[in-house]
Amino acid sequence: MKKVVLLLILFTASLQGVLAQDGGYAFLGHWTNHENNTGMVVYKDAYDRFQAIQWDLEDGEIIKVSDLLIIDNVMSFNSFTPSTNLTVHSKFTKQGDDDMEEIIDGQIPEAIVISWIRETP
Repeated sequence: MKKVVLLLILFTASLQGVLAQDGGYAFLGHWTNHENNTGMVVYKDAYDRFQAIQWDLEDGEIIKVSDLLIIDNVMSFNSFTPSTNLTVHSKFTKQGDDDMEEIIDGQIPEAIVISWIRETP
């Protein structure tokens, strides 16, 4: 009986991990934000974890991304821009196959909504 309970617990825990990451694959790829001239790539690293990197398309400044979290069709993270010393929290929601909406909140007077487009190679 103990073995059955232990197997059930292990199965439930592993199933939750799989379900929590399924939606993240929709964010993989190269994205462009034409409103503020920013690029972003979302990828999986060697440890099978989602990662993101952002940069300014005009001067190439890297925007540091931290605390990346993807649940279903929502991705969120904090970003820090060294030149302005500004940290914001962004929440991305998939809108279709090749677009998503970003809501920026943080050291700004009000939330900003921006559209991102997936770039195809």
